[in-house]
Amino acid sequence: MKEELKLSNDKIESLLNEKAKIWETMQAKRAEKYYYDEIFPLVVNKFHLSINNEFYGKYENLILSLGMSFEPLVLTIKALKPKRVLFLYTEDSLKNLDEVIKWTNLLPSQYVAEEIVKDDPVDIYRVLKKVYVDRWGSPGKTAIDFTGGTKSMSAGIAMAGAYFKIDLIYVASEYNSKMRKPKPGTEELKFVEDPYHVFGDLEKDKAIALFNKNEFVSAYNIFS
Repeated sequence: MKEELKLSNDKIESLLNEKAKIWETMQAKRAEKYYYDEIFPLVVNKFHLSINNEFYGKYENLILSLGMSFEPLVLTIKALKPKRVLFLYTEDSLKNLDEVIKWTNLLPSQYVAEEIVKDDPVDIYRVLKKVYVDRWGSPGKTAIDFTGGTKSMSAGIAMAGAYFKIDLIYVASEYNSKMRKPKPGTEELKFVEDPYHVFGDLEKDKAIALFNKNEFVSAYNIFS
């Protein structure tokens, strides 16, 4: 892993464009090495510079799903610099944990890793309750990054996170189908609005049901 570079955003953009062109001409094995030696350090730097005030210093605790690509986790951890991290991994993805630790330099005291059944939302809920609620005490300043893992795994983690009222974030990017990786430099951290707060449909239905049962005070409190 290379030292983190100290460059301006424009300079990083220029270098990424230049190196990406070279990268796309290489055969698979050489391209893989070139990406991690020459391109990914620049991606990490650019991603860090893109973090705005919405995220800067906001989270001290981070929960991440570890899938077959470790890069998004590295980006989020390096940018947000959490004090405490929980990795949710599957039997297949555990091998990528070492790469995340190598790139982020997390200390053993800073993180815990728990195995989950990737297609079982109940198991994901169980692990989050065990660590986030019982061990950590449901602290504020916590976010879940559900970028990694399968779609069903990410959905289960997002559902459990919404239940526990934990902020949901993910790394968005444009995909380079030829190289089977995100287009370098397009990675961006996104905040996901809690649908219960945005729409309130479930609360609305609950309030109407209470009103129809003549429980007017309870219905009033919800509508308020």
